[in-house]
Amino acid sequence: MTMFFCECHLIENQGGYAVYRFFPDRFHAAVATGTVRVNSENWSYAVLEPSNGEEQGSVSSDEGCMKRLIPKILAAFQKSGAWPETARHLS
Repeated sequence: MTMFFCECHLIENQGGYAVYRFFPDRFHAAVATGTVRVNSENWSYAVLEPSNGEEQGSVSSDEGCMKRLIPKILAAFQKSGAWPETARHLS
């Protein structure tokens, strides 16, 4: 079984939207990074800048990373009413 660790850091809060820098796999592609905009109305996301992490050895795609991080962001947002500074997932 392969493990990976993805995370994101808040760059900008635009009210109903937030922009995060995400890292799809800190274990296998530590320098792979991209940006994503998350919508708090329906918790959809749009990758603004892909990480190209799979080309660098990442075992998690950008989409796989965000599908794991969105629930973490949502839970923190619902708890505090604010965009979390960081969200992480270890799998």
